[in-house]
Amino acid sequence: MGQNDHGKSSILKAIDIILNQLDGAAIELGALHPDLAERLLPIFPVPAKARRITLRYDEGGEEKELHITVRSDLTFTVLEKIARNAKTTPKAVGVLTKLREHNRFVLIPALRDASSAQFQRLFSLLLREHGLSKIIPQKAGGTPKEYRTLKDIRDKVANTIKPYINKTLLPEIEKHFGFKTQHTLALKFDVDVQDIGEWILDNLRLGFQLTDNPESTLALSEAGSGVQSGVLLALHRLEQNATTHPDIQFILAVEEPEAFLHPQKQKEMYRDIRAAESNNLKVIVTTHSPYIVAETPFTRLGLVKREDAYSALHVPDVKTTKEQEMFDAYSDEVNASLFFADKVILVEGESDARVIKLLLERALGPEAYRISVISSSGNANFPRICG
Repeated sequence: MGQNDHGKSSILKAIDIILNQLDGAAIELGALHPDLAERLLPIFPVPAKARRITLRYDEGGEEKELHITVRSDLTFTVLEKIARNAKTTPKAVGVLTKLREHNRFVLIPALRDASSAQFQRLFSLLLREHGLSKIIPQKAGGTPKEYRTLKDIRDKVANTIKPYINKTLLPEIEKHFGFKTQHTLALKFDVDVQDIGEWILDNLRLGFQLTDNPESTLALSEAGSGVQSGVLLALHRLEQNATTHPDIQFILAVEEPEAFLHPQKQKEMYRDIRAAESNNLKVIVTTHSPYIVAETPFTRLGLVKREDAYSALHVPDVKTTKEQEMFDAYSDEVNASLFFADKVILVEGESDARVIKLLLERALGPEAYRISVISSSGNANFPRICG
């Protein structure tokens, strides 16, 4: 979590570039494409000759590091140890390749629109994986009933349209031949069953059936933005296939899962996302929702804050189980607001909170909303300060 433009998305973009887009061709060339470099935001805004991304990873229980240093001319090096004027080593490239093979980073942007090209590509991919691949035979021998159904569709279309054209167009063509043919001119509906399946899939769209009548289906693109966002998120979760690849560590990074959703729906969706976590599937979310923060164990929270030209990620330093239990017990939607405030004022009770809020609004106007006033539910909860 963190305020806008403090670097939450930049952290995820950096990981995405290193694990997904820094391919073999770029490594061999030793330089980033300018478009890719622009998305690696820390390169340009600050006056520095180089920026370094350090990946910390576990190998056999031992924590190790890999350093990718990107220079202002967009060239980069991959090193296991930082050294002056060092060049990329084959061993370091091997480590990066292995990390990319064994870690699948799935970044789901905050803008999720059912009418976007990205949505349609993902939906088509899943249609083919879960639909066409089971209908169209991938090898010789055997034809499933679904394949025969597609063939029947093709033949029915051909038998339906051919009589109309046979009566009108074909006689006119024969009139202009100028000679008599040995055989009668006829139509052939030359479409492969594979093409029929592809045509069907290309024209399938998700929607919601409003009544018992299948024809009363509302297109997903006409549904609320929150529902569209949820469906696209569901497609991404289906596509990652963590359960079928236990040897790969999946990291599902979701930007603002609460986008356009009612607070109760935010909680439902977030709990479902967290419930999907397993030994090889971890979830990272960026959020502006106090409802999601309140549903997250305190030790798993991270606050991204801009400090001068840089962004820093702050995580809790909880030393005992008792401390963790205390922080989790006080985690609710009201107290979660302190993570989104510029300043926090702790007061004794609710009446004090109301008075202080009113005074702040009169003194500061709209800027008063940047300050969270939180009741401690009694002065006994304030620590004693000895001077």
